[in-house]
Amino acid sequence: MRPTRPPRPLRRTALAGGLVLALAGCSVTVSLGSDAARLAEEAEHAVWVYPRAGAGHVHPDTTVSFRGATPAGLGDVTVTGSASGDHPGTLRAHPDGDGVTFVPDEPFDAGETVTVRTDADVVGADEDGAFELGVFTPVDLGGGEGSAPVPDGTHRPARELRTAPGAGVADVRVELGEDAGPDGLVLGSAGENGEGVADQVVLLRPDGGLVFSSAARAGSADGTENASVQVLDGEPVLTWFEGESTEVLGAFRGRFVVVDDTYTEIASLEGENGYEPDLHELRITDRGTAVYTCYVPQRVDLTDLGGPVDGVVVDSVVQEVDLDTGDVLFEWHALDDLDPGTALEPVRGSSLDATHINSIDEDRHGDLLLSLRHVSSLVQVDRGSATVQWGIGGGDPTGDWSDGVERPDFPYLDLDGTPPSYQHDARWVDADTLTFFDNANVRRGPSRGVVLDVDPVEGTATTREEVTSSDELFALYGSSARSADDGSWLLAFADSGTVTWHGPDDPNGRESWRATMGSTSYRAEVVDWTAEPAADPLVAPTSDGVAVSWNGATEVVTWQVETADGGTVEAAWEDLETEVPLPGGAVPVRVSALDADGEVLRTVAVEVG
Repeated sequence: MRPTRPPRPLRRTALAGGLVLALAGCSVTVSLGSDAARLAEEAEHAVWVYPRAGAGHVHPDTTVSFRGATPAGLGDVTVTGSASGDHPGTLRAHPDGDGVTFVPDEPFDAGETVTVRTDADVVGADEDGAFELGVFTPVDLGGGEGSAPVPDGTHRPARELRTAPGAGVADVRVELGEDAGPDGLVLGSAGENGEGVADQVVLLRPDGGLVFSSAARAGSADGTENASVQVLDGEPVLTWFEGESTEVLGAFRGRFVVVDDTYTEIASLEGENGYEPDLHELRITDRGTAVYTCYVPQRVDLTDLGGPVDGVVVDSVVQEVDLDTGDVLFEWHALDDLDPGTALEPVRGSSLDATHINSIDEDRHGDLLLSLRHVSSLVQVDRGSATVQWGIGGGDPTGDWSDGVERPDFPYLDLDGTPPSYQHDARWVDADTLTFFDNANVRRGPSRGVVLDVDPVEGTATTREEVTSSDELFALYGSSARSADDGSWLLAFADSGTVTWHGPDDPNGRESWRATMGSTSYRAEVVDWTAEPAADPLVAPTSDGVAVSWNGATEVVTWQVETADGGTVEAAWEDLETEVPLPGGAVPVRVSALDADGEVLRTVAVEVG
């Protein structure tokens, strides 16, 4: 028996112990899985499988996960490739006791059909307990200019910091309403603009003070984007994506990083079943799992769509994994539910990004609301069957399909209002209400934040509210729209790097606060984040004193400098780096960061000479 392939541990705990059984492979003959109606009928008592039964776009390195099963309940499990033959492997019980993952000892062959058979009542399997999976041919895309161009007028050179020279910190500025901004820090990102500004995560005070830049953090990486404050093991954490663009426009690959409130990395999520995460979404759940997006290129004949016979289609994949073990608990592939011919995007060169997923949000039942940009659709995916329940939008965003644009074959709700166009950032507000950012690409703007009342039982969606900026900004790509309980909004217009805050009393089309990120900003949100970095403050000499910084420290109000003659000089915190002038001839020996009560947060010695 060859050794099994263990999952990658994703954070500080070791692999969880689980029951492991050796399996042998043999051949069976089956028919494909069944349709959505049968899936619904079987759901109450059956075992779900991921990738779902009948999936046609799985990676050669895939595992097969059964939810609602135990190793004993699965009975005899056989896995056979149509070209590679029998596949022995192991069964690994999931930590929550409600599932099992089959881990084959060897990968499958590209292009083959894999037959899986168990003794359990698996949803989508035939009467003999068998189902099939189609294995695609992976494509290794090279790096490229996958990011969209930054519009003219948004470029600003990097800030020069004495305490972190050459870091490439973005020139983030508050342009309007320093005294009228949101209650909390604004978390966003600043993308590379070709003038020395690294891709980075930023935290901004409403008064304009920059609190944190990931570019100034030791060990910072290129391609840093899409930050969020989330909760892991009951504690707040900061997450972001690190990676690179590919030669397919807007497609990325890399990993998600999780840091605690000292900015110490405590997790690295790198994908499972052969897939790498994409930058567009990571959601950490209270179940100790992570749900995230992957962009998966595969070899496909594109001649029917005007492309080459050896073309590439990019699949949008959603995975949920256990953070301790890496077991895949859910997996959905857009290409299993959608014909690439319905994409609004053309074949570019030899590739087609058919759906371009850019957000995931979970409702109270665990079902997933997805935004699929390249079919201008919001879709709700059932957690169990991994099939689309309903959609909003689709096809020509003007609502007129007379030009030959084909609408995806989803059960769309009747929409009262303007359809989404290349939208982003779909979020549930409550059980019946969702928001999203409508880029309005086909209409060429203005981009808007939208509130929809949704009634899937009646088959309707109704526009309740729309929010635009005062100058009717148009965001070609990226962007986000976040509403708060008090009725306020934070809109991020990605390609211009503009973020606007609309207070609860502001009329539509007006904002009380506006910031610019110096280049681009994929998303922005108002966060409650308190942090004290593990790294010490940095001190550098100036012509008349010292410059001090403590990247990411949220509670610093005053800097205090002690001098060799026993004196002290204080200066209010101003920004990521604050200059403290000293009396002539004074020699600094210690610098302390003080909070609002005058308590010392951290003290560092100053090296003289």
